[in-house]
Amino acid sequence: SANTLTYSGIGILGKLTTSLGSEWGVDLPGVLKEAQPGVKLIAMLRSPIERMYSAFYYYGHYANKFGQGADGFEKYAANQVEVFNACLQLNDMNPSKCARAKFNEAQQLVKGLYVYFVQDWLEVFSRKQMLFFKSEDYYKDVGGHLKQVMEHLKLDNATDEEWNRMVSQKATNQRATNGEGRGSSQGDMHPGTREMLQNFFAPHNKLLAVILEDEKWNWLL
Repeated sequence: SANTLTYSGIGILGKLTTSLGSEWGVDLPGVLKEAQPGVKLIAMLRSPIERMYSAFYYYGHYANKFGQGADGFEKYAANQVEVFNACLQLNDMNPSKCARAKFNEAQQLVKGLYVYFVQDWLEVFSRKQMLFFKSEDYYKDVGGHLKQVMEHLKLDNATDEEWNRMVSQKATNQRATNGEGRGSSQGDMHPGTREMLQNFFAPHNKLLAVILEDEKWNWLL
């Protein structure tokens, strides 16, 4: 999930943390590596723009502060981009450091900066231990992606009955009705808001595409 993935450098419960991570150098990937060095990990990543828009409605306090609907989201998104960009103007700061320093203040924006947290995980675990999906691709072909999961985890082939049961399972944490992470009554964000966020996320997505060696991570939908 975005929470688990992006907590990579924040530290773990019981350890004091600074704005840039754990002051004892203890982070989530490192702890997991010590506990289960051969673990296989799977990360399903969603378009950072759609993920952020969905989170705006999922966590009601954002709309309470900035306003409802597309107008409220526009104010919220502009605020988040402003907070992050202001961090970049400080001495010795870069996107990776700002993703740590502004995690709480611009949380839903930062959680879409996948590349800086993927790097943390890949510094500890081999690429073969990690499987990455786009959620948009997964929901278009659940069966095909589940086969990749089973191969990644070295699981035995499922029987026809087991397979049919797996691919027919309905989502248990589902609020949206239009397949894009929001209720159909919420509508879309303003075109100008989407363009602003596309411009913001584009260089970070491009870097993710380089690291994972696949242009699909640019999210050119």
